[in-house]
Amino acid sequence: MTAPHRLALAALLGLAGCGGLETPDLAHGAVEVRVVGASADGFAYPLGQPGLSRRVAADGSVRFDGLPVGPLRLLVYDDTLVDGTRRAELVGAVVTGAGVVRLVRNGENAPVAPADKMAWAGRVVASVSPDGGGLAVAPRFAVVGTALAAIASPGSPAAELGLLPAAAGVYQLTAAEDGYKPATLDIDVASATNGYDVPLEIETSGDGPRGCEASGGACVNGLHCEAETGRCVQCLADGDCPAGASCDLGEHFCSAPPPGGPGYGAVCSSCTVDTQCDGGTLAAGRCELAAGSATGFCTWAPPAGYGSSCPAGFIFVADDAGIDRCLPAVTCQAYFAKFGQGCFSDDGCQAGGAVAGSTCYGADPDVDVPGYCTAECRTAPDTCVVPGFHCEPGLLRCLRN
Repeated sequence: MTAPHRLALAALLGLAGCGGLETPDLAHGAVEVRVVGASADGFAYPLGQPGLSRRVAADGSVRFDGLPVGPLRLLVYDDTLVDGTRRAELVGAVVTGAGVVRLVRNGENAPVAPADKMAWAGRVVASVSPDGGGLAVAPRFAVVGTALAAIASPGSPAAELGLLPAAAGVYQLTAAEDGYKPATLDIDVASATNGYDVPLEIETSGDGPRGCEASGGACVNGLHCEAETGRCVQCLADGDCPAGASCDLGEHFCSAPPPGGPGYGAVCSSCTVDTQCDGGTLAAGRCELAAGSATGFCTWAPPAGYGSSCPAGFIFVADDAGIDRCLPAVTCQAYFAKFGQGCFSDDGCQAGGAVAGSTCYGADPDVDVPGYCTAECRTAPDTCVVPGFHCEPGLLRCLRN
């Protein structure tokens, strides 16, 4: 190497040592989104990093530097309108090393056709459905990776979380309530009000209160909280039953009257022989006994004209002896506990199958009001077997008294 070449190399090394030449950061890059027609209320943040939320600049742009290389999704929101709605989009991008990805979206005031603007964001309202018939006290909700979180008002199972970009794939909605296991529900948001029901299982680990015990014993349909299991049952003692009936402490259902006594056992009443149920509300009843069990529960055969139809939420079963009867789809306990639970959708009521064909009645997610789980009925005779419900003739649905 000649002397001039050695001097040139030394000069280059000196510049590099003094910072004259910088090595590009190939592990990070930047994303810039410009919302045409955006207002100063527009903002954006990467999904999973709501703490990086930034307002749009005067030209409608918002930029994020130092992002790791790879796929990224940005929640981009436009101006809030008078009615509280927003246009929003979950924008996908691939961050490149030492580069800037530039994207353009059309906001509410962009000079383009409405179909070319960002879609309307969807309003998210959520409700919990506690297992075992317990009532929610103050459930907590959040959408993973976003700034959306809420706590329901005391005594309500539901809360509004806010707005999410619609039709952009699946988000994860989480719910937590004392006495129950935290739960996650995948949600696909539409440009409307979206009501979601999150089922909660009773917490069985640890030393804390379980299920309905954590809510101070509050239960649906006038049931009673069994603190040991956290489940709501028909009775804990004879005093919880109608006069003349006693509490079966194994099944926690009031017993049918003794054979030969006045009256007949109601559906699901505990029994030992058919005659305790025979002659009940719908037809000649029978005592459904599991193999090897001394105690069962009252059920019935569909009356004349019903065919294979059963009361709300029960299923038709015929055995080899030709004895038709209507049985709960899961158990009597699960059936009584599911009726009356807060809900926003039929799917939330049908989860677990306790009330076959159940529907959600009276829900209005636009004002954060949940409905309750119920089912269809027949008017004569009344086929709503859960205490506190009756068959409404005009609707043919079991409604609360």
